[in-house]
Amino acid sequence: MPEASANPSLRQHAKTLLRATAAYGINSVVGPILTLILTPIYARILTPADYGILEVVLTFSSFLAILAALGLRTATPVLFQRQSDDLHQRRLIASALWLCLAASLLLTWASAIGADQIAAVWLRNPTYANLVILAVANLPAPVLSTLLIDALRLRQEIWRASLLSLLQIVFLAIANITFVIVLRWGAVGVLSAQLSAQLTLLFIGCLIAPHLLFVPPNRQVLLPLLRAGLPLIPAGIASVALGVANRPILLQFGISAEQIGMFGIGNKLASMLAFLSVPFQAAWLPFALSIRNKPEAPRTYARVLSYYLAVMMTATLGLSLFAREALIVVGGYRYLPAQDYVWLLAYTALIQGSYVILSTGLYLSEKTVHLAWTSLVGALVSVLLMLALTPHLGILGAAIATPIGYLFGPLGAYLSAQRHYPIPYALRDLILIVVIELALLWIGLPLAVETNLISLGLRALLWLSYPALLLICKVITWQEVQLALKVLARLKTRLRTFGRAD
Repeated sequence: MPEASANPSLRQHAKTLLRATAAYGINSVVGPILTLILTPIYARILTPADYGILEVVLTFSSFLAILAALGLRTATPVLFQRQSDDLHQRRLIASALWLCLAASLLLTWASAIGADQIAAVWLRNPTYANLVILAVANLPAPVLSTLLIDALRLRQEIWRASLLSLLQIVFLAIANITFVIVLRWGAVGVLSAQLSAQLTLLFIGCLIAPHLLFVPPNRQVLLPLLRAGLPLIPAGIASVALGVANRPILLQFGISAEQIGMFGIGNKLASMLAFLSVPFQAAWLPFALSIRNKPEAPRTYARVLSYYLAVMMTATLGLSLFAREALIVVGGYRYLPAQDYVWLLAYTALIQGSYVILSTGLYLSEKTVHLAWTSLVGALVSVLLMLALTPHLGILGAAIATPIGYLFGPLGAYLSAQRHYPIPYALRDLILIVVIELALLWIGLPLAVETNLISLGLRALLWLSYPALLLICKVITWQEVQLALKVLARLKTRLRTFGRAD
């Protein structure tokens, strides 16, 4: 790893990626804070049973969102690089948006008509049809807004993308406070808040990015978009299945909505790690594609994976060691049973980010078809494990199956990508990063059964020892740490220029 500090090109690429990640991460710093504030309120306003039913309803809408997106979130970046000029790039984006609008409206109409049947099968209770209708009504706006934000990132219009993401958080916060806290509408209030916030965001998006929305679509790229995107829908469904299919499966196995609600709160806590992972994922693909022709690109890709795992493993270890205290703050003592599996769920955010990096070679070689089978294998393994373990272990079985299923995606992407675009990953460093974290976690989890000064102190010592051990083992160097701190310190200066034109 020391060569990174000696190679000017690698240093410059590291600075570029860190700046982009910081820009994308502005909203992610705010988002988890709002989630931390709102989730305890939900946990006290909604009963665990209501929260559990809400989780299952949102799972259904998540699957519909994948169908409505037509695989274009993944296909558009690949076709975007082939466009000859700015106008063709903008018309490509407009074409993708129109396709998604048509698909989402069709799915919303069909689902609203069959809401009673969907509620009877999916939720095992037809009286929840109103929740299904509200959930599917919220389908078109977020699908279009998400694709628009992705397009702005592709065009390196970072601050426009960040502004929309920030506004999304603000609108959702205001709407949730209104419908859930003030009006006390419960699960209906949560869905109503999402609908009003997403519609408002889409309207603002039309004002912020008219150059992408109000251009004629290019009919010549409609079929190429569909040919590239539709084969990826199974991968998207598999990805969603990995994350949320456990909710309806648990319900079908007779696990109570109350227990599913506790699982949901535990998963919500674990998802806080996404504030580190998601901004990086958003910044990574445009960055990786932009340096594809540089001679040092393969080494840069390899080194970034080591950096990413070191940072995310540090965060995962901290959350796992202090899950008991975090659950008390987020949901109260009645959610403490979730402590048994929060540490397992915490690995999902880390694994998702590693999948994005390890699949880089598939994007560069235009072999994205492999994304479908790698995700499908992971989802299949996860579902089969849930079916096998849940009858014996209950919710813990689902928690065990989830990260194991997620692992198969990065593993398959690595094996496939290395055949088409070999990247020299530092396997020694990667193994050390994982083994040291698991060893410290094994020591620390038994200390987390109670909250006292001795237990807190020992767990804090274990957590702080992790980056120290990575330095001692030369997995990372002081120069690399200083480089990261120096770039991140400039974020304050960049925030002052937030309102400037891109």
